Amino acid sequence: MKIERLKSLVKCDIASCRRKADYTIVSGVSVSQNINLCHDCAVEIYESLGRILVPKSPHNMLNKSESTIKESESERASDVRENGKKAAAAKNVKKTASKQPEER
Repeated sequence: MKIERLKSLVKCDIASCRRKADYTIVSGVSVSQNINLCHDCAVEIYESLGRILVPKSPHNMLNKSESTIKESESERASDVRENGKKAAAAKNVKKTASKQPEER
């Protein structure tokens, strides 16, 4: 099933609506079985389904254990230390390169 924009003049399939359809829901079986919707009806259906089919976040993602939090903090601290050592080593290399006399 997929949703496509309509290019032809077709009436919206919602019973109380008399507007021109902008979208069609393609069923893949035959053109007569597609559902044609105008923009306003499509938005209304989208909002109604959104109230029912809202994805919920997993419970365990919100309540992390303290050990997991402590582990991630210690990992970040070790990453910072390693990056500091690399930066210091790079500075030392630049200093030693500038102190060496040029050979002619």
